[in-house]
Amino acid sequence: MIDDLISLLIESNKMASAATELEACSISLVGIFEGKDSRCKFINSDLSSDLESSVNLILAPDDLFATLFEIDDEIADVWYVLNGLHHFQMSQLFRYREATVLRFVTTIFTGSAVSGSIYITGDKYLELAAKYEKEQHKLDSWDGSKSWKRFQTKNRGK
Repeated sequence: MIDDLISLLIESNKMASAATELEACSISLVGIFEGKDSRCKFINSDLSSDLESSVNLILAPDDLFATLFEIDDEIADVWYVLNGLHHFQMSQLFRYREATVLRFVTTIFTGSAVSGSIYITGDKYLELAAKYEKEQHKLDSWDGSKSWKRFQTKNRGK
């Protein structure tokens, strides 16, 4: 559903494309995840001209996470703190064996929309995913998915 909404916003020319607008969104996200209360370690951020995912962050869970559900809760809490009831926003969480991906669209101070992705991955994530699967839950592979392809394109050579 999130990709459908982003496509509609692109078609209606509602997406932000100015560097200052994208940077403002990125700075807000990075600031929250670099904060002392964040349980996710900020790894990298990327701004892109790809209107389907202009602001992208890579995070790694800290060692205190015990389950994938705790990661979901952390991302949801941070997302609410960032947006609250002040902005139109929509997000959708995708859980894979190799990563959890939050796809989002939100409005910014100019009234334009910004889309992006937050990728949560790393050794601790892989450990939690393996534990989740041992408990008889199935996780699909991220490999070959639309978000994986976008991540690979943005992170080649890094």
